[in-house]
Amino acid sequence: CIYYPIEILPDWLQYIAKSLPLVYIFEEVRNILIYQSYSVINIFKATMITFLYFSTAVFIFYIAFEKSREKGNLMNMGE
Repeated sequence: CIYYPIEILPDWLQYIAKSLPLVYIFEEVRNILIYQSYSVINIFKATMITFLYFSTAVFIFYIAFEKSREKGNLMNMGE
């Protein structure tokens, strides 16, 4: 797996890339391999972005589940 630094991307693509938790994880792996140091801040950013995505997904699932229950779309289809 080849990892290019985020700085070589165009500006508009850097904003999109920074919304992905793996960017921060790969950056830390790169820092550990090259400089033998790590930053807790990047790990924290990756954790917070993941938590934000997870919370949003749970919230959307809950709303969709409740609307399906109200409409009666959840039927026992098993035998």
